[in-house]
Amino acid sequence: MNRINGKTKLIGVFGNPIEHTMSPFIHNALTRELGLNIIYLPFHIKEGKLKEAVIGAQALGLVGNNITVPYKLDVMKFVDVLDQKAEMIGAVNTLLYKDNMVYGYNTDVDGFIKSCEINNVDFKEKTVAILGAGGAANAILSACLEKSAAKLYIANRTIEKAQALADVFSKYYKHTEIIALSYSQLMDIKNIELCIQTTSIGMYPNTEDTIVKDISFFDNIKWAIDIIYNPAETMFLKMAKASGCNTLNGLGMLFYQGAKAYEIWNEIEIPEAVLDKCYNEFCKKVYEN
Repeated sequence: MNRINGKTKLIGVFGNPIEHTMSPFIHNALTRELGLNIIYLPFHIKEGKLKEAVIGAQALGLVGNNITVPYKLDVMKFVDVLDQKAEMIGAVNTLLYKDNMVYGYNTDVDGFIKSCEINNVDFKEKTVAILGAGGAANAILSACLEKSAAKLYIANRTIEKAQALADVFSKYYKHTEIIALSYSQLMDIKNIELCIQTTSIGMYPNTEDTIVKDISFFDNIKWAIDIIYNPAETMFLKMAKASGCNTLNGLGMLFYQGAKAYEIWNEIEIPEAVLDKCYNEFCKKVYEN
């Protein structure tokens, strides 16, 4: 990273809490490799202060911000121009300040797709099950539809929430069948080829928890994906691997959504060699400490 001077650009992440964030490592590593004069910092935005934070960041000349929990929905009220993906997903994780306007994006879709592509996960014409209907499920559902999944099941503890999500996306993708059901109903579906776990169940420190209790659920599944990255292998993924499934966790999604935001802010395309180097460093940072 260049020495900080009068030309240094500032970018950061807004959240509450924010002390645990790994985003500064991702973005400052990219900056170092690309030789740009940028610094990326975490900002703890207290409850009720998000509007002031966005206005203040724009006034101070920040290039943009990432937005994390719990502000991905609330920040949409302060966006002038909303990207189509962010509108469809109903959440913003990236702001760009440009020409006195606030632009809102959601790069989670791009991050998930990129992570899947480099691991040779193919959704085209496949039957996919998504576990959970919370905020993360929106981005995953959008990614599966963008990559031409043939049929989608959304399983959730409350079918009503899964159905609401199915109804929203059916307006955008009229030719793809999206079916809402409960977890117990999902266990009876035998033609699932890919299953994606989008809830916080199994996240550290509750590493023994899992939505799927019966290992036979994985018998016909080719790929099992969990967007959790801590632990590196959740109980969900352990069960899937024991059944012969290919598995993937959420660390790649986290890294590549950040890289996509970096490209938006700087209007560049990051070379694959740089992405590979920074991603490998990121993996070591997360799992070797």
